[in-house]
Amino acid sequence: GPEPPRRALVDVFGVLIRLFFSRFFDKSALSPQGEPEADVVQILGILAAPGAFVALLFLFLPLTTSGWDLIAVRCLFLSFSMAVMGFIVAFEWDALFPDYRDYQILLPLPLPLWLIFFSKVTALSLFLVLFLADINFFATLFWPSIDEGNLFVVIATHLLVVAAAGLFSAFVAASIHGLLITLVPRRIFRTTATCAQTVLMSG
Repeated sequence: GPEPPRRALVDVFGVLIRLFFSRFFDKSALSPQGEPEADVVQILGILAAPGAFVALLFLFLPLTTSGWDLIAVRCLFLSFSMAVMGFIVAFEWDALFPDYRDYQILLPLPLPLWLIFFSKVTALSLFLVLFLADINFFATLFWPSIDEGNLFVVIATHLLVVAAAGLFSAFVAASIHGLLITLVPRRIFRTTATCAQTVLMSG
């Protein structure tokens, strides 16, 4: 049928983003008796702590790094960003792409297909940005206490590198899921996807 008016599309776009974004936190197994919002805040706090702790350690203690020691500290933050983002995407395996419920409910509606997928991509992008900012904010803020140089350049470079590393890891995990959806027959997909998810999260 004909597409809804532009204003209606904008409103639907916002509703779909909220719907898909909330799916990432629809994990009742985390705390069956708790509030989802409280679980999210707790998870974000836990993930923000390691980077902040290491950065503050260099800020308040007379620690100096240079040469390979500085490279090791840089690699520590890179590894942390990659590991956390890869784990999160693997953990949210089933929420990355529209599922059977989405096809059953959304496709019969008079909505353009591109709007549904664009909303899904936008929600996924917001989800990744949220966790990238959370795990790297304090470390980036206090990074000048570890690495000397121009303040703006040091902070901007560190933020760019850890964000790129985290996104790379996240997209690798998402790409593996996409390849499995494309290549694996439906009758064995669930078993194969579960095994791949377990391997990724363990790694």
